[in-house]
Amino acid sequence: TFKIFQDAAYRANRLQKKIVTVFVGCAIFLISEIFFTYYLIIKKIAAPMKDLVNGTTIFGNGDLNYRIPLKKNSRDEFGHLIEQFNLMAVKLSQSGASLMENVIKYRQIYENIQDVYYEASLNGQILEISPSIQDISQYTRQDLIGKSLYDIYANPGERDKLIQNIMENGKVRDFEIIMMDKDGSQVACSIVSALVKDEMGKPIKIVGSMRDITQRKQIEKELNNHRDHLEEMVEERTEELQKVNKAYMDANKELKEFAYIVSHDLKAPLRAISQLTHWISEDYSHAFDDDGKLQMELIIKRVRRMDGLIDGILRYSRVGRIREKEERLDLNLLVSEVIGTIAPPKNIRVIFENKLPVVLRDSIRMEQVFQNLIENAVKYMDKDEGIIKVGCESKEMLWEFNVSDNGPGIDKKYHDKIFQIFQTLAPRDEHESTGIGLTLVKKIIELYGGSIWIESEPGVGTRFYFSLPKKGEKNETLKTYTFS
Repeated sequence: TFKIFQDAAYRANRLQKKIVTVFVGCAIFLISEIFFTYYLIIKKIAAPMKDLVNGTTIFGNGDLNYRIPLKKNSRDEFGHLIEQFNLMAVKLSQSGASLMENVIKYRQIYENIQDVYYEASLNGQILEISPSIQDISQYTRQDLIGKSLYDIYANPGERDKLIQNIMENGKVRDFEIIMMDKDGSQVACSIVSALVKDEMGKPIKIVGSMRDITQRKQIEKELNNHRDHLEEMVEERTEELQKVNKAYMDANKELKEFAYIVSHDLKAPLRAISQLTHWISEDYSHAFDDDGKLQMELIIKRVRRMDGLIDGILRYSRVGRIREKEERLDLNLLVSEVIGTIAPPKNIRVIFENKLPVVLRDSIRMEQVFQNLIENAVKYMDKDEGIIKVGCESKEMLWEFNVSDNGPGIDKKYHDKIFQIFQTLAPRDEHESTGIGLTLVKKIIELYGGSIWIESEPGVGTRFYFSLPKKGEKNETLKTYTFS
């Protein structure tokens, strides 16, 4: 029995030791789990979370240069999160710097803009206004914020109309209104305003700008005064022009009557004298000695000259009075026909320096111009081998023609005289001339808006130049023509 009890005690002791061992093992395992969990939460989760919270707080308080320190070998989710935070902080810092620059820039514009910017509530209370208001009203920005914008408008009717237009149309542009400055003086202003609405489309405030247009209104007033004065002057000039036009019409009528008298009443006796002298010369030629025959020839020549003078006067009077027939003229053909009509002697050649253009002009007038210039060169040629050249040069807005010869030339002191009516340099008995040809050419050229001038040297030759404004004609390929 004792041995049984002894054996039971032994077994109980061993069981106790096992229980203690198990208990101790469980306690150690539990403590290890608690320590591991603490380490995991505190070191791996709580600390990075704390760093993120602190970093966000510091960055949010305005330190845009702050970055959360990233521990080495931190490649877990929190390390990746901190990297993304720092990257975001860099971008926000850059955007913040750019935003700050824009804020500073627009602030400077706002404070220095010439026009007055303002914001007002729907009832007209000034919420914001730029400092430039002081330049046109003597009010400071602080004087007006919180006050009614419409209290400084001089005319209540204009103020109500402005508000009505803004509320109905949502905006106004260049609305003129009179503002009262701090001293009570009136300032003319132009207003641009718009209605600002919220996301629901409900009006919340009015924004706009105001510009001082006092100087502009003064200029407009002066311009109106000048315009009224100009209208009076135009009215006076119109009356004067009507009088001048009537005088011109009367003079034109008288000129027509004069041309009729010249062509009928003067030429009729000339024809009779011419016919009579021819009869006398034919019927009584045997009764005249040599001196008598010479005198009869002089009479006949001078009658012809008088007839030519009358024709020249008639042609001159018609220039500018008879409506021209404008057509496309190939001047190469026209001048060729003129040369054929003149029929220069065999010792005189007419050369085209280049191809002449096609122009929009009256054929009769252009024929008169070239005929008189070429005919004069032929008539006064004093060389055994005469050369007459016709050419043209294309300028930007005009054609510049020239007719030159190697004849006797003209002294410079006579360059103006030759364009005067009835003026000739050689005695008429040597070279039959009316003295009207170059005068007629000058009048035609000037009627077209061109000009004519001369370059000449005695003994060398003469070159006449004349210009004609272009009428959309094209210049053509240069080509040389020779007539002999």
